[in-house]
Amino acid sequence: MPKQEIPCILDFGILLAKPKAALVVRSKIQILPDDIALTIAAGEVIERPASVVKELLENSLDAGAQDISIDITDGGLGQIAIYDNGEGVPYSEIEMPFIRFATSKMHRDLYLSGVSTLGFRGEALPSIAAVAHVEMVSKVAQDDVAGRVEISQGKLIRKERTGAPLGTSVVVRSLFSNVPARLKFLKSVGVETNHITQVVVPYILGRPDVRFSLNIDGKLKLNSPGTGGALDAVRSVYGVDKAAQFLSFEFELPDQIWLSGLVSDPSVTAGNRNGIITLVNGRSVKNRNLQFAVESAFQGVLKERRYPIAMINIGLPLSNVDVNVHPAKAEIKFSQEAVVFDSVKAAIRQALTNVPIATPVVSRVPRPITVGQASRREEVATANLFADSNDQSHNPDAKPSLEDRLPVLRVVGQIASCYLVAEGYQGMYLIDQHAAHERVWFEKLRAMINAKDLEIQGLLDPIVIEVPELFEEAMGIHQSLLKKYGFDCEPFGSNTYVLRGVPLILGNLDPRELFLNAVYGIGSGQSAEPDQDALIKTLACHGSVRAGQKLSVAEMQELLRDLESSPNFRTCPHGRPTVLSFDVAFIEKQFGRR
Repeated sequence: MPKQEIPCILDFGILLAKPKAALVVRSKIQILPDDIALTIAAGEVIERPASVVKELLENSLDAGAQDISIDITDGGLGQIAIYDNGEGVPYSEIEMPFIRFATSKMHRDLYLSGVSTLGFRGEALPSIAAVAHVEMVSKVAQDDVAGRVEISQGKLIRKERTGAPLGTSVVVRSLFSNVPARLKFLKSVGVETNHITQVVVPYILGRPDVRFSLNIDGKLKLNSPGTGGALDAVRSVYGVDKAAQFLSFEFELPDQIWLSGLVSDPSVTAGNRNGIITLVNGRSVKNRNLQFAVESAFQGVLKERRYPIAMINIGLPLSNVDVNVHPAKAEIKFSQEAVVFDSVKAAIRQALTNVPIATPVVSRVPRPITVGQASRREEVATANLFADSNDQSHNPDAKPSLEDRLPVLRVVGQIASCYLVAEGYQGMYLIDQHAAHERVWFEKLRAMINAKDLEIQGLLDPIVIEVPELFEEAMGIHQSLLKKYGFDCEPFGSNTYVLRGVPLILGNLDPRELFLNAVYGIGSGQSAEPDQDALIKTLACHGSVRAGQKLSVAEMQELLRDLESSPNFRTCPHGRPTVLSFDVAFIEKQFGRR
């Protein structure tokens, strides 16, 4: 009897070998129709109304617009309208931008590593038009009239000539009307409006040369003058009073990498991380490692659960950054991420510590300090905080009123839960409680580590902690250093560690946060031995009392006793002043007694 042919069937049911009696098998894999495919693809690019604003705004900037107006109603679900004075689109090509992968910003001979424009894929307008009703009017300088095109849910409705000024206007209505599932997951009008504002603000701050206006439900929300001045842009967002508290910085590195930006004085903070804005080659991006860098630069300076306000603009060669990570182009990767991270942290720290310890000189009249720019801070530092601009006798080399050792002080009280007021035989002393405690902790920790006297406190329940990918290689190299500093940890998978113990002296702190801060203290360097003092500074800063923390009289007195025994009492380990003194002669002069 002849052998019967046996069919071989894959798990998903595709017949590879058929028996002699032919079977009809319907394919399980089908090519989706174009309209459905485009609607699905649009969900990757257009997540909410703010995504529409971002894409249209970036198109306007790519077109060289110097004046951009954004009008929003009902959180973007009613209408989104953006008007610009950019170069426009010719009438002969007015419908082309709505064809998927049609773009003027990339050509066959260019690679993704060389993209300098904010948009480049040709997905934005087709994606918006697939889930909304879109009307675009545009005019170029060479045409006598403008072109107008109307597209609804991916289908061309109308194309015609019309009159309009140079530039482009795009009006989006009925967003997600054909995608009810997406509508269901949107938040309230207020929340969606806030998301839109968060899209616009980075470009206002990053492009002060462009005039922006944002109108929400008929009311002018933001209005940037476009003067080119960074502080003018800051004023339009945060107001005149807060703008005066921003510090500017510039930082240039090898390999054509540069940093510039603005950071708020520690007195101006936010309740979340939304105030940390990062731009890379003019593109607004979200990068967790850059946020870590900004926060670590402010470590110990801010009150609990307060975050800095900062705008960081990073410029680097196009080949050193990958902007093609996510369809929304909000995520990027650096080829030199460690260098960028460390540089951002160093630049901000330098801006914050630009003023060395200031010691008042007898018979000087106080003058107000305006913290607005780094140059002004330098001026104040050179002239002394209490120097009279009209007093020609000022001697920058005069002997400070503070002695080599802090005298025995009596606690008087606490101001703003940040500063201690004390009395000594010379007069009155103001002590920054965090800076002072950080100095004390630094000296104690360094002495214990050098003496190999740092005990480890085991955790009852080990903690699994994921560290940023940026630090993974450095962790593998310098894990033994962490153990030296009191952290009992071991690898537990990719970018993950099990923490079993922490330094006993810091055992009352959150182990997870303490460990992560130690990781950041090691830095992202891979081959070079990390600065061990830098790690001690990090631990000392984390373990110190915070600004805004109320202390008892006994706690204040104990802190002063510890500070008195420190030979480096004038500054914290990061260089910020700890003590200001006002001798009796100076005080009497101010009250007219001398």
